[in-house]
Amino acid sequence: MAISVSTHTFAFTDFGKDEVCLTTIEVVEKISNRSPVYVINYKHVIDGEHIDSVDGVRKPCPFAHFPKYIRDSYDGAIVIKNDITKNMVRLMMMSDKELENHSGTSTAQDYRSRIMINITQFWD
Repeated sequence: MAISVSTHTFAFTDFGKDEVCLTTIEVVEKISNRSPVYVINYKHVIDGEHIDSVDGVRKPCPFAHFPKYIRDSYDGAIVIKNDITKNMVRLMMMSDKELENHSGTSTAQDYRSRIMINITQFWD
């Protein structure tokens, strides 16, 4: 049973290209095996086409620039809720304007994509 669900859609572009990837991030907070977890789901749409397999991952999807073992998480991850993942999820779900207050010289798009990639390293 979910404790909370949060969903936001963000746009990702490839520098100098017209294509846009609309990525919907859904974060479900729940208890699994008596531990709090985040179930993070990603849905990517490029030019009206839903990416429905790891083989379909392409630029400007945030997972496109990485090796297959990272691209395999294109559709999401399950991570234990702790201080690190809690803050990663909080930042990842901020609006672009809010996130740019925390991202230094990086754009919100770049910073968010790095969070999405790195949170996969904390899978449960």
